[in-house]
Amino acid sequence: MVTGLTIQQYLLNKKRIGLAQKYLKEGRFLTDVCWMSGFNNYSHFARTFSQQVGVSPKSIRTILCPCRKTQIFRNLFPYVNPE
Repeated sequence: MVTGLTIQQYLLNKKRIGLAQKYLKEGRFLTDVCWMSGFNNYSHFARTFSQQVGVSPKSIRTILCPCRKTQIFRNLFPYVNPE
């Protein structure tokens, strides 16, 4: 398959995407994952991630951390029951 990337660029992206998957499993925010993985543009990160993994980073985070919104809500409003 022709990617239009040099071998070095391809391997660097592969390493970055591996880091991104690790950070997503930890439940980090998508923009934090983008920056911490070495990307400086979220659109480029999301496009590269989707091409290499087959799904978007948002989808992965939703699958791995379905209760993320509930956790954020509880952190912001610890004395309110969201149910």
